[in-house]
Amino acid sequence: MLNPAYASYTGNNKGSGEFNLNSGTIDSANNLSGEEQSNLIFLIAASILHEDVHRGDDVDGVDNPEEEGEKFEEEAFGESIQRYNSGDNREKFNKRYQKILSDKFFKKSMKMIKETREYEEKKEKEKEKDNTNIKRTLNINILK
Repeated sequence: MLNPAYASYTGNNKGSGEFNLNSGTIDSANNLSGEEQSNLIFLIAASILHEDVHRGDDVDGVDNPEEEGEKFEEEAFGESIQRYNSGDNREKFNKRYQKILSDKFFKKSMKMIKETREYEEKKEKEKEKDNTNIKRTLNINILK
């Protein structure tokens, strides 16, 4: 279960209940730097997403027997995000995200290459057609 020290959502059955982040956690992030700060910011982001799942549950009014925030974390990250594992999970997330970006970039690049080739082929065909027309014109002029 997510440590309540990070974040909480208190519902009102409308989805506009009270959302809180622990100010100590935020201050802690401000006082860190580098990897430690990035890891804590990742934990805070995961906590916000976790609590937003509870807000969604508050809106739909269906209370599932399982802890929806935990289930979300397990599906999204493979486990509950805590301070001790936020670094490893941040790195895993970044690698997956980079792969997604890389795949999208690759697909866009391949599409651009294909479009460029098609354009060049079209231009080449037009050039060949123009050359054929020039030859015909020359032949006609020579025959006259």
